[in-house]
Amino acid sequence: MQHDPHEKLEHSPQGWPCMAAGVAAGLAAVLVVAPCEAWIAARGSGRLGAALLLALGLYLPLGAGLGAGLGAIAAGWAGSPLGSWRRWFGLLRQHAERDRQVAAAALAAAVCLALEAVVVNAFAQGPAAGMANARLAALSTGLVAAGGFALLGACVFVPLWRLLLPVVRWAPRSAQLPATLSTLGLLLLAVAAAGMLILARLDWRMLRVAPWLVLGALVVATAIGLSVALARPRRWPLPRRWGLPLLLPLLLLPTVFVPWLGEREAVVAQLQSKGALLPAVIAAARALRDRDRDGYAAWLGGGDCNDHDPRVHPGARDWPGNGIDENCVGGDARARVAGGPAPAEPRTRGATTALVRNLLVICIDTLRADVLGVGGHPGGLTPTLDRWARRGAYFARTYAQGPNTPQSFPSIFTSQYPSRVPLVDAFTGYPQLKPEALSVFEVLQRAGLRTEAVSSHFYFDEKRGIRQGVQHWDNTDATSLRDSNKDISAPRIVPRAIARLRALEAAGAPFVLFVHLFEPHSTYVEHAEFRYRQRGVAGLREKYEREVAFVDAWAGRLLAAFEASKLPRDTALVIFSDHGEAFGEHKFYFHGQALYDEVLHVPLLVVAPGLAPAVVTRPVALLDVAPTLVDLVGLAPPPEFQGRSLRRLARGQPEPALEQRPIGAVLLPYPAWPKGQQALRVDHYKALLRLEENRFEFYDLARDPREQRDLALSDEGLASRLKQQLVQFAETELQ
Repeated sequence: MQHDPHEKLEHSPQGWPCMAAGVAAGLAAVLVVAPCEAWIAARGSGRLGAALLLALGLYLPLGAGLGAGLGAIAAGWAGSPLGSWRRWFGLLRQHAERDRQVAAAALAAAVCLALEAVVVNAFAQGPAAGMANARLAALSTGLVAAGGFALLGACVFVPLWRLLLPVVRWAPRSAQLPATLSTLGLLLLAVAAAGMLILARLDWRMLRVAPWLVLGALVVATAIGLSVALARPRRWPLPRRWGLPLLLPLLLLPTVFVPWLGEREAVVAQLQSKGALLPAVIAAARALRDRDRDGYAAWLGGGDCNDHDPRVHPGARDWPGNGIDENCVGGDARARVAGGPAPAEPRTRGATTALVRNLLVICIDTLRADVLGVGGHPGGLTPTLDRWARRGAYFARTYAQGPNTPQSFPSIFTSQYPSRVPLVDAFTGYPQLKPEALSVFEVLQRAGLRTEAVSSHFYFDEKRGIRQGVQHWDNTDATSLRDSNKDISAPRIVPRAIARLRALEAAGAPFVLFVHLFEPHSTYVEHAEFRYRQRGVAGLREKYEREVAFVDAWAGRLLAAFEASKLPRDTALVIFSDHGEAFGEHKFYFHGQALYDEVLHVPLLVVAPGLAPAVVTRPVALLDVAPTLVDLVGLAPPPEFQGRSLRRLARGQPEPALEQRPIGAVLLPYPAWPKGQQALRVDHYKALLRLEENRFEFYDLARDPREQRDLALSDEGLASRLKQQLVQFAETELQ
């Protein structure tokens, strides 16, 4: 007679008591974990009580669900034909041959899993890494994993099991210790050793492990509580028999306060910014109540002022004058008001206004401003850049408008904020520029300059539209996305750049030559002349700095060739970086995830005939590079450019257009980091908005240059003013 496999759990006297015991254990675990995390997140803020109540209200359903699930698993295991683990343990001790067969099966399964991991990792690091479409890469990796698992199970497991049967006879076995357990113990030790070896070779701090640690603690505590309750049923009759009816009010009591506490943005922001697992719990709770599925909710500080219209949410484009507050802040946007007379159309190069005939523009990727000697670093990493910075105008407070290469370069070349750059599809890892985007190279080419570029990186492929206006772009030997991260490209770029520089000089026509040097972009590669002293986590910043020294040396070769020519007489040299690099200052590593200054603050220097050495401390933007280039050769920046020319500042002259100018930045969501952000620097303050979380942060950069003390949690008046300024700036300049 056949039985429904689910019938045992449903009608077993062990089913509901096990689940009730699991719920009790889960709630007990929450009563330990939630107060600890709430105290860590809200201590000293004056909001500890509200934070504790909100944390409990959010965690209790999670704990109850987790406990019920573990209880159901325990009940199902106990009621299955497999029996209890004690029965299996007894069988393994009594039957030596069965014990060895199970041990061999465990060892064979471990080997198959290891082979599966190798195959999947090879595919993920190889063909999948080179796919531009992240969804296709994930789907293909999943298919390879499923196919590999099936193939290994069908063709490898059984033969391997037979081969390993003689091997496990050497496994320790006694009357109390079956060979299966000793084999599993040895496998766990091997896995632990391999994990430690991997962690020693990797910079594991870039992983956000805190949420997983808290979740693991919650699972372990619940499992322990459930085991205790099931092991001693007579001592714990309440949760086994009457647990669910009596614990339900306890479950609901703190939870009913969640909607009320969720309206207190400061409390939610406190848990989001300082919590470990709570930010993920808050995000999940918001998603459950997101009625219009636009990614934003109307509760728990989600900020959606109309949860029935997907066009209305924080971060949406607010169309002025339509009577709808699409971005849910400040009412309907006002029409953009021009800040002054429109710039003139580009004019023909005039010898009387041009400062130079030619332009040599060098971008060193991923270069923080504070690793230069002129930026305050004491290590002498950049003698070349320091020497040239002291020969011209060094802009000590230059800020990028995007946090990574595919968002920053289009912004630099078009002098527009990333959110306003015409893109075919913004939500991609490497978006393509539309033909109507006006590049600085197009402006220069129309004025008669020869436009050329030298690089060796996959991003500068012609299909991305980034080459618009460049007559000859040498991107020879560009590697794939996967290979580029470990590529040493400067030794092959610099000789080609020197050759092009000499050829352009010989031709005699005015020109602009753009050179891109990829180092010190991660992964940081060791060079024979710049060895690391430290390894692992402690050496992460040192590895980066050695890469900086390496690229400075190669930039020195290029600039030595430039200096040895006659070009410095009538050529401007402009050096900048597209973005910086993070080293855990805000729990982020590398770049592309946040808009803090370790990623935005970059070097910029301009050296040209007639420019006296100077250090300019007025804040400027990478938006200003394109207008500066066209101004240096006697052209008026076109009206499409949002940036301003720095020519007058470089000459030590006042520039009213740059007085008290706010400078913004944008992080556009993309598949690898689908979390948009906006930032604004005004006076000595900075405002930052995490769009998906609807969470603002505010910093006093004069007192807190590292952005560690969020004023949103302490100065509500200032926070309100800066919030309004950021929203107004976003409505007028970022959309």
